[in-house]
Amino acid sequence: MRKLFFIFVALLWIAAGIQLIQNLNKEDEEKIVEAFNQTNCMDAQSSVHAQAQLKDVYHTKKEQEAILREMAEELGITGELEVEQESEPGRNVLALIRKAEKAQTILKIVSMENEPQENIIETVQYLFADIQLYDKLECAVLYKENLERIIRKYDETATINLEFYGELPGRLQEKERESLKNHLLESISAKVREEHTSDDVYTIYAYTELVDRYEQIKGKTVNVSIAMTYDEINERTCLYLATPLLKGDY
Repeated sequence: MRKLFFIFVALLWIAAGIQLIQNLNKEDEEKIVEAFNQTNCMDAQSSVHAQAQLKDVYHTKKEQEAILREMAEELGITGELEVEQESEPGRNVLALIRKAEKAQTILKIVSMENEPQENIIETVQYLFADIQLYDKLECAVLYKENLERIIRKYDETATINLEFYGELPGRLQEKERESLKNHLLESISAKVREEHTSDDVYTIYAYTELVDRYEQIKGKTVNVSIAMTYDEINERTCLYLATPLLKGDY
């Protein structure tokens, strides 16, 4: 009995440690939200993107829809979901979409077909989730944590990206751009790994201890991406901040 008691206590400490790590990660990522908020961008918004591979088992259309609806329920997405389907040679898409005033969610499964030999068809299925938030940027961290937990039930190697976007009036001068870059990097204790400038696109890849996930760029470990572009039509500078990498167009 005494041995069982010590095992029970040890399990409690392990559980407490895991919870502490999760809470610290959440607090760290909230520092990234705070750093972006301090830029005072207009039209600020955030998004969470996730991608996983559905392995081992082929899922029918009915099973695919069941997976997506279960994900929506676990994410707390309520209301009617719009169903969209696309089909073309070698590629089929089933998507559930929920649009609201302050958010948009797209959950989809993409089936890719390949015929390596005559009459033999191989199918690989991918699960995607995109959550766009137009208010309360800090909510993106909560969605990221939930989405990470949900999607990794299907694929432990799933990739999850957290992104922020906003606009600043006019074209930033070089000193202003440097000041903005330094503010973001210093606020999240990040060090520059790669830096590129071309055709009004300024991109920085950096690394911070605040984010436990990372990617490799030219053999360098990075987990923060910053980009600035200029919108000539609206005369605004567009600012992007992501962990670990920007996945959308900019």
